[in-house]
Amino acid sequence: MTLSVSMRPRWIALGVVALATTLGACGRGGGDGAAKSAADGGTVGSDAGAGTRASVDLIDQERRARRRVEAIEAELASYEALQGRRKAGDATATFTAYLRGDSLVLIRERLDMGDYGYSDNEYYFAGDSLFYYVEGKLSRTRNPGGPPTTDAIVLRLYFDEGGRLSAHEKTLNAEPVELDGYEESAVRRQATVLRTLIAGDEQASAAALASSGPVQVELAAGEAPTALRGRVAAREVRNYLIEAEQGQTMSVRMDTESRFAHFVVQYKGQNVFDSSRSGERAWSARLPRTGEYTVRVFLTRVEAQRGGTAEYELTIGLEKASSQDG
Repeated sequence: MTLSVSMRPRWIALGVVALATTLGACGRGGGDGAAKSAADGGTVGSDAGAGTRASVDLIDQERRARRRVEAIEAELASYEALQGRRKAGDATATFTAYLRGDSLVLIRERLDMGDYGYSDNEYYFAGDSLFYYVEGKLSRTRNPGGPPTTDAIVLRLYFDEGGRLSAHEKTLNAEPVELDGYEESAVRRQATVLRTLIAGDEQASAAALASSGPVQVELAAGEAPTALRGRVAAREVRNYLIEAEQGQTMSVRMDTESRFAHFVVQYKGQNVFDSSRSGERAWSARLPRTGEYTVRVFLTRVEAQRGGTAEYELTIGLEKASSQDG
């Protein structure tokens, strides 16, 4: 199989790529299919000219990133290596940072999510700016009464000299898919947390984590829903954590005057609902598993890059499980 990009660095989670070979379509060539130019809002236009522009943009980004990455890899043995470990919710992150003098050039991170899989992530820096990010993720989802579902995800983000996202690629089991609205913000936030930890600035690291929450929401099943008001700006992500049980019904509604504000509902890092894809800002579903659910509020990528803001009200409720759920 050939991945749907021309650049296949050897450090990408090889196990994930191998799994994608098994799960996805084999023999995919050269591949602009998963590639999207941020200049086109992440969507390749229907006319041939727009498609050509997006392909050229991505090829140019790949070439620049490849040259920089190859230079870093060639000298990696001479860099100072610092190792660290931190808890990220239910997951454990272990990382190695490579420094050239006082300059951070690379962070390699393994995010272990236990039974729910793992993610191998790499952050490449030039000066103070992230210029390339690559992620290989193996995700497992439990299915009641059946075997777990296993997915292989490969994500690449390219940033220009000003630190803006300029192109991206994402595949799910070797098939091109769209970038989720919150993913760029999540990558930037994690890069900031890791950098401040590496610099030994625990206070700055805590501030980076606090800037996007999380807020623990106390809900009692069967009681009145809770209304939460907030504001999200630029690349911020607001996180709300809810403990819920299998069989209960959770409902989330967002009221906002901004058409750029959206939310996702996640369990163990996996999307249960994404309003930016459905176009709906109200969701309700019976929960298949017991545990902590996260509601994440964010702005669309284009609006975040413009530095936009939005005020919103989230209404979150829980209904009791029926008696047959035991």
